[in-house]
Amino acid sequence: MSVRGRLALVTGVVALLGAGCGSDDPPGATVATPPAVERDGLDEQIDALAAERRAAAAAGDRPRVATLEARLDALAARRSPEPLEGPAAQSPFERYLAAFPFKGGPLYVEQLSPSRDGRTLLVSVDVAAFCLRPEARRRAAVGTVARTAREALERPGAPALRLVVTPLADTGPDADAALATAEGEDVRLEPDACA
Repeated sequence: MSVRGRLALVTGVVALLGAGCGSDDPPGATVATPPAVERDGLDEQIDALAAERRAAAAAGDRPRVATLEARLDALAARRSPEPLEGPAAQSPFERYLAAFPFKGGPLYVEQLSPSRDGRTLLVSVDVAAFCLRPEARRRAAVGTVARTAREALERPGAPALRLVVTPLADTGPDADAALATAEGEDVRLEPDACA
């Protein structure tokens, strides 16, 4: 095929694609950003703010932590749950995990995992930020997260769900280093956790 012929073919294909041929979209439709891309960008912003919050908390800067928490809450409100398919969509834990407000209020959880016993949920938080809060706010935040977890995960006749709040660690949550626990309506803050 001659250069002129190839150019005409390429021009024709480009014109057809531009008119919407080869696509389910109507001609002239705009291409939406896939939700995963939007979620990735939002998650990056949330991760950056969470890192700023950890640094501000380590410095003991309560006003800055409060400002960053408000910004984290605003971003978390825009985040939609991860879509689930197949067996994961049937699992109460997977549905709970997909909708969980990581790095958002009231507890600003950064890691979450079930324990081996299947009745304990381990959540990890930044210790400095957790301990900057007054005791009543810490207790209320733990109670709120425990209540929503119970509502989503507990089944009639099953043992009560236990929530254990642990320090954020690279190695994952350690139930032996608990900052707080909640079982049923009972919330216990460990007395030496924020000493």
